[in-house]
Amino acid sequence: MASTQAAGGTAVNDFLYLSLKLLDARQGQRVVVLFSDGSDIHSVLPAADVLWKARAGQSLIYWIQLGGKHQSFTSAWRDFKGNDREYSELEKAVKESGGRILEINRVEELEGAFRNILQELRQQYALGYYPTNAKSDGSWHKVQVTLKSGGGRVHTREGYADY
Repeated sequence: MASTQAAGGTAVNDFLYLSLKLLDARQGQRVVVLFSDGSDIHSVLPAADVLWKARAGQSLIYWIQLGGKHQSFTSAWRDFKGNDREYSELEKAVKESGGRILEINRVEELEGAFRNILQELRQQYALGYYPTNAKSDGSWHKVQVTLKSGGGRVHTREGYADY
């Protein structure tokens, strides 16, 4: 892995959408780990579909982002603005799933990023919530969880889709 270099040609949206779809049928904790610079060159699906799938599902998306700041580009599918929009939607999907973006600058930092993800997954608790005014219309509802005592850290999904 030490000599690994990003070379483009990825279909990030297609990969994430299909991964989330495959995990829908699974029981228990569902996690997708994406190792990418986030530049999508070949996906047929838009990031909006990934965002919808992340909101509707129960999977966490962790993105190990190699290389730091996003560089916009044009591709066969999208112009500069379109690719910037796709990148923002990808970030949103990760955060709204309850996952995180872990930035690394070198491949040597990859092991530490995976360790952070594993540690976080081992320290999770599951909470359930049943809204009193469910509409089943797919609308997005923000969620905020706080602790009465200041002795811990809370990291949650940003909300849920009402289905």
